[in-house]
Amino acid sequence: MARSFDGGRSFDRPRPVADVVDIGQPSFTSAGYTDIDGVAGARADSFPHVAIAGSTIVLAWADGRLGLGQEQELAQVSRDRGVTWSAPVNIALPGDRPVMPGVALSPDASTLYSVYSADRDPFRDSLTGSRRFLGVLLSVPVTATGFGVPVQAAAESADGDGRASSANALGDEFIGDYNQVAATPAGAVGVYTSLHDAAQCDAVNAYRQGLVDAAQGSATAAPPKPAPIEDCASGAFGNTEIKALVTP
Repeated sequence: MARSFDGGRSFDRPRPVADVVDIGQPSFTSAGYTDIDGVAGARADSFPHVAIAGSTIVLAWADGRLGLGQEQELAQVSRDRGVTWSAPVNIALPGDRPVMPGVALSPDASTLYSVYSADRDPFRDSLTGSRRFLGVLLSVPVTATGFGVPVQAAAESADGDGRASSANALGDEFIGDYNQVAATPAGAVGVYTSLHDAAQCDAVNAYRQGLVDAAQGSATAAPPKPAPIEDCASGAFGNTEIKALVTP
């Protein structure tokens, strides 16, 4: 962290304020990325996300220190403009594997809101098995020493499946890292990536499995790339959408 008190004209000396362990497993199909839900899956990150209200700062990120399948959304708070910080705690709901969190503070800094994509299945080592995920919006009290108990303020009505999404090259999924939330005195609005209305494509799943097999050495060559318009019968493959969740 480096702080400025003159509108960005100058900054104090940078210093570390958190230790982060990246989530996911190194990707077979997209070099330099990690997959969160399975092989040839959705790329993930542990970027820091910051919310500020007055002299209160909250820092949050997706963390993998407990191991694959036990990801957390860790958050810590400073009440004195970043001089001291609380210990990081998990604010995600039990059973959720949080990905791409966004955070915002209420103007009086009494409540933290967070939106994330919640993976609900274990990491998949093949293209079989479900890869459920859905958007979740949390409300978390901010206390003098840290955080209170997180409460689910809203959630997507049904699961999507990451395999119904795609990066441009078709070799892996893409659910984006665009989740974000904005807070007011009355509540919050979170926007998130949804695959509620998307459908998987058997031809794409087979292609991705072939890429994984080739990368692992169990196949001699990658399979030919499918053409989704012709080869995906439902017409809904890749129908990724941006939707909103609103506190009651």
